[in-house]
Amino acid sequence: MELPWSLPNPRSVLLVLLALLLSSLLLLSTVQTSLIPVRSAEQAATLYSGSLGPSAVPNSPVSVSIEANQLLSAAPRNELNRAEEHRWQRWAIDKLWEERAAMGYTPVVRLEHLPHTPNLTLLFKNESASRSGNLKHRFAWALFMWALLEGLIRNGTTVYEASSGNTAFSEMHMARLIGVPFTAIIPETTEPAKEGHIQRAGGKVIKVPYGEMQSAARQWAEKDENGFFMNQFGNADHAEEFHRSRVLGGEWVVEFLKTQFLKSVKLCREAGEHQHPP
Repeated sequence: MELPWSLPNPRSVLLVLLALLLSSLLLLSTVQTSLIPVRSAEQAATLYSGSLGPSAVPNSPVSVSIEANQLLSAAPRNELNRAEEHRWQRWAIDKLWEERAAMGYTPVVRLEHLPHTPNLTLLFKNESASRSGNLKHRFAWALFMWALLEGLIRNGTTVYEASSGNTAFSEMHMARLIGVPFTAIIPETTEPAKEGHIQRAGGKVIKVPYGEMQSAARQWAEKDENGFFMNQFGNADHAEEFHRSRVLGGEWVVEFLKTQFLKSVKLCREAGEHQHPP
């Protein structure tokens, strides 16, 4: 009687079994090399602290109880670090989105019926109405959003910036929102009022000669193990206007358009809303 299927080749079956056996042996060898026999609680604590590190779980106490003669994995806890950092990053980005929603539009003040210019209407943007009180608020927001998305600002990062005062205060506002330290490198000639604004908001101030701001900010950030130099001038091209949009599944994605383009569209719209009919 003819079978509906053919019997497998014995040689092929043997090769498959040998391959499975070799794979099992390799897996067993890998597991054994990642495990270290622990003969005392002291040894376990030493191995654990060496593999986990003191900063693996920021702001969270860790308690470990390990019996003697147990097997303790010597693999590093990088996965835990990455998970914690990713959670903080998402939280910080959400805080900036909340700030973006609270910004609204910059108020426009209309000035008309000027002497000798009956057909002239002037529109002024009142930047002092921003949440940080100056014209660099949106710029600072975009810089921080870029740095967070790129992983340049992390939990515990100290942000350094070279500024004459306005950008520094707006960046201090953003740093306070996400709970990271901020240090402004400002000129010696900066007005006391601007210096006071930064300090009262929680930032530190370092005064240097005007021509040394950039180099000093870079040097301070490099000396700081957790420092990051924002560099508003060198990274201005990254300060784009970010937008949120929903995609299938409810996940958030980030899209962006150039700030200058959006500013042009916004100004044209504002001018059109206030235009007099002929």
